[in-house]
Amino acid sequence: MIDFFNEMYTWITSGIYDFAVEFWAWVIIKVSYIRIQWAIGSIEFAWNIAREIITQLNISAEMQSALNQLPREVVDKLNFFNVINGLNLLLNALVTRFVMRFF
Repeated sequence: MIDFFNEMYTWITSGIYDFAVEFWAWVIIKVSYIRIQWAIGSIEFAWNIAREIITQLNISAEMQSALNQLPREVVDKLNFFNVINGLNLLLNALVTRFVMRFF
């Protein structure tokens, strides 16, 4: 009978603390997981909106028509240094950042 009370005393003095620590760690893990999933969903949604904006603004065709007005040597050098791809990437990032400001 004394062992029972000793075990209860031990659980009350140290077991409750361990239980509270484990429970709080579990809550933090679940909240962190939910926040990460929400962030991933928001990024996917923002990218879908940004892609639609880019499609409707027809940025690629405008860039292509501007490049067609340049001399061929200049376009070749820009392609060699991947300036055109970098510019396209930069425009996509700017539109995506614009859309993500609303989230």
